[in-house]
Amino acid sequence: MYFKSMRYLTVTLIAAALTATAAADPAAGIRGGAAPNNAAAADTSADTAADTAAVRAASDSLRAARAAAYHNAPRPFDPASHPQPDLFRGDGASAPEMLRYRALTSVAIPFSLSNSLNRLLHYGNPAWPQAGYPDAAITAQPPFLPYSPRFFGAGTLSGAEAESFAIDPQSGLSYTPYPAAMDFPELYVFWENGVFSQNTLNLRLSRPLSRSLTLSAYSHSRFLNGQRFNHERNDIMNFYKTFYSDTSNVVNKGYNPHVDEYSMGAALLNVNADSSKLYTAFSYAELKNEYALNLRVKELDRLRWAALYRTLYRFDASITDKELRPLRVNAKAALINEELRSKTDTTIANGSGEALSFVADADAALPIGVGLAAKSMVKHMKSFHDDEYTFSEHRAEAFYKREFKHPRATTSVSVSAGAALFLGFDTLYTPAYNNGQLISTNAEAAAYHTAPTGRAAVSLSPDRRARLSLFAELSPYAVYPDYDSTRYRVPRFDIPYNGVWAKSSVAAGAEARAQTNLVGILIGYRNQTSDDLHLLRSLWPEGYPPYRQPRNTVIIAPWTERIANFALLSRVVITDTKPFVKASAHLSHITHPADMEHTFETEIGFDYWSENEPFTFGRYITADGYYYGWNEPIFDLNVKVTAHIKTFRLFYKIDNVLNRKLSYVPGYFSPGLTFRWGLNWFLL
Repeated sequence: MYFKSMRYLTVTLIAAALTATAAADPAAGIRGGAAPNNAAAADTSADTAADTAAVRAASDSLRAARAAAYHNAPRPFDPASHPQPDLFRGDGASAPEMLRYRALTSVAIPFSLSNSLNRLLHYGNPAWPQAGYPDAAITAQPPFLPYSPRFFGAGTLSGAEAESFAIDPQSGLSYTPYPAAMDFPELYVFWENGVFSQNTLNLRLSRPLSRSLTLSAYSHSRFLNGQRFNHERNDIMNFYKTFYSDTSNVVNKGYNPHVDEYSMGAALLNVNADSSKLYTAFSYAELKNEYALNLRVKELDRLRWAALYRTLYRFDASITDKELRPLRVNAKAALINEELRSKTDTTIANGSGEALSFVADADAALPIGVGLAAKSMVKHMKSFHDDEYTFSEHRAEAFYKREFKHPRATTSVSVSAGAALFLGFDTLYTPAYNNGQLISTNAEAAAYHTAPTGRAAVSLSPDRRARLSLFAELSPYAVYPDYDSTRYRVPRFDIPYNGVWAKSSVAAGAEARAQTNLVGILIGYRNQTSDDLHLLRSLWPEGYPPYRQPRNTVIIAPWTERIANFALLSRVVITDTKPFVKASAHLSHITHPADMEHTFETEIGFDYWSENEPFTFGRYITADGYYYGWNEPIFDLNVKVTAHIKTFRLFYKIDNVLNRKLSYVPGYFSPGLTFRWGLNWFLL
């Protein structure tokens, strides 16, 4: 309760400080001094005034150009880069909503309408939890997460935190946090309301404090009430009965999981004279969510639910692009604390735990592209049952990165090789007795594992409109105990691996992209050798991923630029595991009334999944013996209508227009036809 009251006070104080602090005057360096008392001084004053006017005119021109990027006409589509103006048009509270259709090589996994658990999976890979890691703060290899891997999703990243997103064929999705560079003062407001008493508010305020220092602060809150709903006797169900002869797949009742989330943070960016950047940040979050329990029920719409409470603190610091001749150096560090509590009305999934993690990495490179990189991650964890664990990963690599420019093409080469060391130390609090007397309450164990690492990538680009990328990597990983260590056991004391459950994953693939002024296409292939069951189950609530890990994935993603006011984004993901096909399409039409500054945009999105593997979540089996409920094909149609006036958007969303019973993840049904509305406003 203390923190709930402090969070509002903190945001208020930050906002007051930002408002009271004057932005740096671009002409401040050429103003000032004593009042002129002669003709020469008068001439100097006149020159100074002229220079000041010129600087202000240039500043106004840059500001207008920056604001124009948010106006009605979107830029040409780039599947590898999504800057803030593109995210602004996404009208989403968090990354999975903003990038649901724009990230052509990702598959969106919604647990509910809007939720920190929602995810984006690069190439649809369910064993890849790194989506949403910042490129300017700390990256981490899966599945080592400073947060609980089971409940970590890209939905944790609100739209107020990300300055831009980048998608790499090999590394996946990353984002750049605010502030990324010196810029004009700006205010961002996103508000959304809707069914289940939804109330979502994102705020960000950024402004320069001096010529080299910028401060950015954000606040995010999201609420959806956990409640049952029933359409049996209302107009919605009666309407859809006229279109469906079989209403078994029509949503008529169910439960919406509770969401009550708040996060805030602030960051300082100092751009030094040598163009290096010093970045420091603090963030805090209180997240309350419900997740479904895999317990026997009589009806699938009456699952048992657990309340999950998470409190997160994070401190970041980094210095990038620092020149220490002849080297260019980057160094980053983060300290993360997580407190987690699970509460149910049963005897299982109850308890509290916490973890403190420290992550650091650094690299140094010569001008020719040769360098060394090192990364260390240490995590101390306390489980629900008072067991304590300390884990660490340490990686060191030599790398070579170089870009070769020729008149007809540009070639980029990246190669790295090294080794990883995994260390584990457990203190297991297990009572031991001798003749009825308690003689010991702990047992200690240490373990280690070493493995080689390696990555290679080559890209060839004849111009900005075409690109071919090839990559391969050898990446070791370890699966660590869960907070609820008795329910999710990990065979970490396996003798062949010296006591640490560690394996190596081999991935290779290729991606080609080509586009013209009107159309474009992306074709990608990825082979992933690791399909480890322990890894996969350690990353999803109750150990149930949306589908099995595919080994071979093909993506075909054509798109069009705006032609006759229409634009299309689409993708088809084909895998060797069910669902074999996961496809989506997004059609947009813009209407621009004559002699008016605003536009109206209508967007239609559609997702299709073929039949999934049968799941037994909820332990519900029909009379004929077949599993039921979580493997049906997905047909998900949604509509959004937007009024766009310069840097202001007013939107209305209709989700699951077909009102079908949809399940992207076992245990979670779509609530059916729903309505949401809100506004999106960027002030510069």
